[in-house]
Amino acid sequence: MRLIPAKFHAPLDYVVGAALIAAPWIFQFSEHTAATVVPTVLGIGLIGYSLITDYELGVWKVAPMAVHNLIDVVAGAFSPRCRGSSASPTRARTCGSRMSSSGSLPSASG
Repeated sequence: MRLIPAKFHAPLDYVVGAALIAAPWIFQFSEHTAATVVPTVLGIGLIGYSLITDYELGVWKVAPMAVHNLIDVVAGAFSPRCRGSSASPTRARTCGSRMSSSGSLPSASG
């Protein structure tokens, strides 16, 4: 199933990764350690696994797009939007499936 072509997914990964890294300072919540660490680590991770994904903007092209999409869902389960104040595995699964059915995922290469 092709929801977002990889040629659009690839640049979005780098833009979102940079936005996640910058978010604590842009939205002025960098004084809170956990609130700064979570998006920064997710942003660095997103850029990192984008560099090794086998798609248009991947540098080393080691990981197939299916693995990249799986990491997207897992990382989404750890985002503050999905976790809220009462993080539970059920909520994380619900959020992950909401992400995949919303058109964010999956993406087909090519």
